[in-house]
Amino acid sequence: MHSTSNLKDGYLGSGKSLRYAIRKYGQENFKIEIIEWCKNREILIQREKEIITEEYVHDVNCYNMKPGGSGGFNNQKHQFKCSQAAGLKHSERLKTDEEYRKKRSTQISESNKKRHQMGEMKPIQEYYSWEGKKHKPETIEKIKLSKKGQGAGESNSQYGSKWINNGIKNKKIKMMGIIPTGWKLGRINLKLL
Repeated sequence: MHSTSNLKDGYLGSGKSLRYAIRKYGQENFKIEIIEWCKNREILIQREKEIITEEYVHDVNCYNMKPGGSGGFNNQKHQFKCSQAAGLKHSERLKTDEEYRKKRSTQISESNKKRHQMGEMKPIQEYYSWEGKKHKPETIEKIKLSKKGQGAGESNSQYGSKWINNGIKNKKIKMMGIIPTGWKLGRINLKLL
């Protein structure tokens, strides 16, 4: 059983037996076939219990190691431990595997776009506002330190340019550029005009 909003999320199944078989025979020799759609996870769990019976598990062609409904976990503690391990492996791959990071980023972005289009996700402005809030002094200090030295000298986006005006509007030119006739060096405050 699998719950997802993205049918192309790469999920092929889970469990030790299936994982070993995929390694042995290659992923290209396995395919996903959707047997049934369920409205929610509770119904899905119930249906898996009904389909993956004790008898079914003992079939030589079955990769399930236990009857349906509980996944391949022995108990909640085992499930939590496996979940933690998978999370650590995922975060490690995000740090070290550029291709994996880009693929996951694209998948998440596409999934979120679809969820927005279907009305499942609202723009952040609708449920979160920064109005009336302030950063803590230690956060402000961290931001200052992270920005220190940025935008100085040649890394400044305005480096090598200067403002000129014609009495009505302002514009930027290259530092070594010639000031056109009717223009002078400096910028005027357009709000005062």
